[in-house]
Amino acid sequence: MERNFRARGGEIDIVAREGDVLVFVEVRSRGDAGFGTPEESVAPAKRRRIVAAARGYLSGVPPSSWREARFDVVAIEGAGDSAVLRHYPAAFDAKGKIAYMGAIDDSQRARTAEEIKAARCYVAEVLDALLAGKESPIRRTDS
Repeated sequence: MERNFRARGGEIDIVAREGDVLVFVEVRSRGDAGFGTPEESVAPAKRRRIVAAARGYLSGVPPSSWREARFDVVAIEGAGDSAVLRHYPAAFDAKGKIAYMGAIDDSQRARTAEEIKAARCYVAEVLDALLAGKESPIRRTDS
């Protein structure tokens, strides 16, 4: 639906729709884990800014156009063919409280180039579906 939505107090990387659910997605990346994982960088202050921006977004859309909203995090660690992607649907709630930190796929444990490539393709497929407003093929797994 939208990328880099800015509102007073914050920014949302991706605003997508999954059925009648609005999905606010924060995308974080790190070249290496020397300073922690990308998902760890979505600290309480950052979550508050994302929620503030989401409130700004929701104030401009009719309430009848959505049933609920959720906050996802997509983490990208590394670069190129060795990059590892993780998607955390409903990672935190509207109060900024962490709700779920299990990886959507097992790319965190991927070891071979084929597994990494498959994980990257899967996350790209999920994001494309969300951005296109289509039903996404999300498979939730706990780590």
